[in-house]
Parts: sequence; C-alpha cells; structure tokens
Amino acid sequence: MVKQKQTHQTDSLEKLLIYLLGVAPHEFGLLPDANGYISLKEVIAAIKGEEGFGGVSSGRITEICQRPGQLSKLEILDGRIRLKPEIPLSPKEDDSVEPQIKPKILFLALKPSVWAHAFTYGLDPKPGEPAIRLFTDKQTALKVASRFCPDPVTITVQVRAAENEGARLNYYAGQMYTAEHLNPNWLSGPPIAPREEKSPAKNKADDLPGASSSLFVESLANQNKPDNKRTKKNKYQDSPDWKTRTRRERRK
Repeated sequence: MVKQKQTHQTDSLEKLLIYLLGVAPHEFGLLPDANGYISLKEVIAAIKGEEGFGGVSSGRITEICQRPGQLSKLEILDGRIRLKPEIPLSPKEDDSVEPQIKPKILFLALKPSVWAHAFTYGLDPKPGEPAIRLFTDKQTALKVASRFCPDPVTITVQVRAAENEGARLNYYAGQMYTAEHLNPNWLSGPPIAPREEKSPAKNKADDLPGASSSLFVESLANQNKPDNKRTKKNKYQDSPDWKTRTRRERRK
C-alpha cells in the first residue's frame, strides 16, 4: 500500500514536471533557455508552491530523471532540467499568440538591494538566465520573486518609453514578456532609502570621560620626567669631588 502511494506520488510529480517544462512554463513564471533548460532550483521553488508538492526535493526529481532505459522523459545537466527534445509536446496555442494590444505597463519584483542598483544603473538578466521576465499582472510578479526573497518590491516598466528608445519587449506566452535590458528611466518603484555612511573607527579609550585630556597630561609629564637610567660609566658623575676621591682610595 505504501509502495503504491509512493509510485502514485512519483507519477504525479513527473506529470507536473512535463507540463511545467514542456507545455506551460510561463504559468509558473519560468523561462527556458535556448535549449529548453531551466534552473532546477527555480523549478523546485515553483513546484513547492503547488498544493500537495511542498516536500519536493532535488533528490526525488533526480530519481525520476535517472530511470533506466527510456522510461524518463526528463534529463538533468549541470543543475538544469528540461524535457527531452524528442518528446512531442508544445506550448498551448491560445497562450502563444501575442495580444493585438500591447499593455502600457509591465511588472517585475526585485529584492530591495537589486532595485537600489537598478534605479541608477538599469537592469540586466540574472547570471544564467536568458532574459528578464516581465508580467502583465502585479501579483504574478510578486509570487515569482517571493520564492527567493521574503520582501520583494514591485517595479513598473513603462512600455511606451522603452519602445520609444528602441527597447525590445518580447511576448513569450500567457502573461509573460521578456527583455534583454531595462534602462533606469523606464522603471518606477518605491523610494530608495539613503545609504548610511560609516563613521571612522574610534579608539575605545577615546570614548572614556576625560580620556583625551588625561592622555595629553600623561604624555607631557613623561616628556619632562628625568631619565633615571645611568650607565656604569657615569654612575657617580654628579657626586662631589671629595666623595669621588674617597671611593678611589678605598679601591686601592
């Protein structure tokens, strides 16, 4: 009975992976690269958001991909996963047709630190990702970003301003568009918090009451203090002459 349940769970997970990777990755906010691969880390985060799949791990997915013979329709390479190219599946036709009217604004969500950088320098795709993902729906953008950031901020992209400057905002499918770069003047979002400048490091002794004045007085006293160290040669240099002569007579 337990084995039957595990087999059913594995089959359900494989079906979901096939749908996610080969039919409608955009429904999960995912974007395959030119060879159909998606980061396994991104895939797991997306699946965990689905009811009944909260315990999915990379180990379970790897087992599915490593089934003997031709049983598996999936393959993993360098931390990325895809549907095998020979599997005859294609995206939904109704989702792959670009709307006749392009939206005036698009959304994405970023970590606050990333937004602070993008506000000044613009935005490029993350390392390893083919393009920046943009969405027509604000909630979808937040849902995708919150998989890896607990408090993302929503950013609005002005489509007309971007296209007037020659930007290409490409329709992918469903509610998702892509971009290769976003200039800062096309973006709007929450105010950027000013950066706190670090004050120079202080000596702990400087924070004590009267520390500076006491150190100065001590230094001045040390300068005026006579040197009590004397060598054997000048040990009796300041003694009166009669004492010196008396000591010499005793030595004889």
